Formats: sequence, structure tokens, C-alpha cells
Amino acid sequence: MRDPVRARVDNLDRDKVEDLLFHLLRTFYQFEQIEVLEFDLSYELIYILKMLRRNDGMRISDIAEEMKIKVFTATRLADQLEKRELIKRKRDSVDKRNILVTITAKGKRIVKKIEDHAINLIFGNMGSYSEDEIHVIFNTIKNLDHILGVEPSKFLPGHSE
Repeated sequence: MRDPVRARVDNLDRDKVEDLLFHLLRTFYQFEQIEVLEFDLSYELIYILKMLRRNDGMRISDIAEEMKIKVFTATRLADQLEKRELIKRKRDSVDKRNILVTITAKGKRIVKKIEDHAINLIFGNMGSYSEDEIHVIFNTIKNLDHILGVEPSKFLPGHSE
């Protein structure tokens, strides 16, 4: 007997899924471009700030691992944020060999503005959706990493396995 879950997946139209994935990519790209232009920070810099707001005191190597970039690139990005006084580096009190990157009060204010902008936009645009539709949207977003096969974060609270 055929697995009903597998049958549902096999019945998906590949072209439609590809179009939906491109639509998702385009939507996120356009949304992030608005933030990039509005706040004069690259997508990578915004990501680091949002990450540090959720897990302050990360090593550069951990930031690089989370972002799937080279340590050199993460260091360069941290330099840009430090120059703008959005982060600072401090020696780890537990292991003096480690340098931790922490978000400054100014960095937290920027993240709050970025996140307020996103929340206001989302809440403003969801008025036409029913409570059930909103629940489905939020549940899909919550499970998007699993759906797309992206590993949960080892560094961000509430995002690990």
C-alpha cells in the first residue's frame, strides 16, 4: 500500500513548486532590499545584528559558521559594524583567548527600528487574512527550515534540534 504522505508529495506539480520557490526568493530579496536601503546596512550586517540581539557574545568563528561564510569575511563584516559603533569586541571572561562580539545599545536601537519596520508592515498587510489563514502562514514560516532542509541553528536560542 502506498504511503499517503508520499502520494501527496508525488502529486505536486514540479513547475508550480519551482515558480513558488522563485516567488519566495524574489519576495525575500525585495523585502530585504527595502531594509538595506532604509537602514543603510547590507543584508549580512543586518543578519549579524539580529543574530547578536538573540545571542549576544558570539565568537567571530561562530558567526561565520552560522552564516556559512569564511572567518575572514565575518571579521570584515564585524569591522564594519564596529566602525559604526553597532557592535564591540571584548575578551571572554571564561576563556581569555576568545574574543566575543557583542551588540551595543546603538546596535540594539537599529535592530529595534528594523524589526519594528518589518512588524508594522506585516501587521498592516495581514488585515484581510482570517485567523486560520494567519495560523497556517505562521506555522509554515516556523517550519520553513525543515521544509527547505536547512539545519537548525546551533547558536540561536529556540532554533536548535
